[in-house]
Amino acid sequence: MPPNFSNIYLSDVEFVIFDVDNVIIDTVGAAQKAQLALGEALKNFMDPQSARRVKSQFISNYNTLAAQANAGVGVVVEKFESLLQCIETWQRGVLHDGWELKLWSREVLLAIALEQEDLPVTKEWIDGCLQPYWAALTRESRIRADAIDAVRRCRQAGIAIHLATASDGFLDFNETEQTFIYHPPTAVQRKLDRLKILQKLDLEDSDVSVGDPIGKPDERFFRQVLLDFEHKLGRNIDLGRTMAVGDNVSDDVLPLLSLGAARGAWLAIHNDLSGGPRLLEKNPRVGVVKSLSDLDNIPWPAS
Repeated sequence: MPPNFSNIYLSDVEFVIFDVDNVIIDTVGAAQKAQLALGEALKNFMDPQSARRVKSQFISNYNTLAAQANAGVGVVVEKFESLLQCIETWQRGVLHDGWELKLWSREVLLAIALEQEDLPVTKEWIDGCLQPYWAALTRESRIRADAIDAVRRCRQAGIAIHLATASDGFLDFNETEQTFIYHPPTAVQRKLDRLKILQKLDLEDSDVSVGDPIGKPDERFFRQVLLDFEHKLGRNIDLGRTMAVGDNVSDDVLPLLSLGAARGAWLAIHNDLSGGPRLLEKNPRVGVVKSLSDLDNIPWPAS
């Protein structure tokens, strides 16, 4: 039995797949600093009043996406459908090239905010305002203390780990056509660059699967995650000895369970808006923890 994992189920775990943002890395405070950096950058292109309004629209649009992501299956939050139409319009180039919609593209959210304030949308403005945003988000992100503990204990127990992270939706702006275009390799590298802080855990790019061009919760992405994990280890993974860990049950955990992973752990650090408790009732193989330090002491529901 591996040390530190005394629970009857975790004693059989050999492989763990972690989500990244707000699971391994805390980006909540960093996101606030990034929004401040965006607000300051906007002042280089417009008067302070307009900059405040654009920043406010950007944050409002982002919060609408976050609310929808946490709303649960079948629930549509206010303003989401109209925002989705705007996103689809600005991502005509992405859709035309056959790629899936990148809902979380900050480039598109900024374009929509500028449009909402009747301001021009130019590549200079998009790039000039978002470069400071991403720099601040990268600089201010921190490794969660409980993640440091969990990774250490996994390694001590001989448990192999891998990370599966969503796309950040990095897109390029075609100013002539007034649309955004997508280059997956560039998007992957930009996300990996943002996650360089993982080196503090002795994790490298090969330890991370990025949701580009296909992202969560698509089963095809998670099949690629498993292939990446196996390629890194140089051997097959026993799904019967694999656990998925994330802060969103439907996006991070259930897809891997549907592929055969034995167990899942929901890191319940947010409000119960994502349908987590309801999903736990239907999925007894998923336990709930308030900290990654509790992975070896999960109160599993009765099977």
